[in-house]
Amino acid sequence: LLRPGAAGEAVVAADMGPELGKIDEQKLEVIEVETQQEKRAACALHLAKSTFDPEKDLVKRRIFEGEHRAFLCRTWLLQHPCTSSVASDAEELAPADEDASPTYCAAVTVRINSYQSRPGRWAQILNMSTRRERHGFGTLLIAGLEELLRLEEIDILVLYPAWNGRAPTFWASLGFALYQQSLLPDEELIPYDRGGPLLPEFETSRNIALQRWEKRIAPPPP
Repeated sequence: LLRPGAAGEAVVAADMGPELGKIDEQKLEVIEVETQQEKRAACALHLAKSTFDPEKDLVKRRIFEGEHRAFLCRTWLLQHPCTSSVASDAEELAPADEDASPTYCAAVTVRINSYQSRPGRWAQILNMSTRRERHGFGTLLIAGLEELLRLEEIDILVLYPAWNGRAPTFWASLGFALYQQSLLPDEELIPYDRGGPLLPEFETSRNIALQRWEKRIAPPPP
């Protein structure tokens, strides 16, 4: 048992789908959550991470109530097709049963913001989690996410890496960096608690503000 789910339901580890066995990277796909099953899977992935314990209720609401004006959040999953059983590295993937669930390998929740003074949008990555670290799931998920966001005229991504040694290294490998001058216009940098769109994040154990990292994923408008 992990955490409460939507409408008082329990979110359990089984919501992430079958145990990881042999994963064929060519069959992995990035999907936006739509069904309750997919939302529960994303929630289970995020809440399996102790990093998100201090904001577990907010994590859940961003997924299940993301369309609300207070959140403006959307969530994507890295999904592997259904297999009938867990396969070892030496075995082929078995055909899927009709009622089998996909295996969900990673999840990311993003807040989408429209620019106030020009066309287009930018996005803030709020939560990202993988079922198993150091297997490339996070890299594949973010690569797929960026491709999908570019199709929606989103050109800048921002995030606040947890300062735990692993997170900064991971995000730097994907091209995120700390900029002396932000890629965003000044009006987009106004914090949410002052009426702006940006959600600054903190290291809760010490109440220290985290640094904002950014990445351009599409050319600026002409």
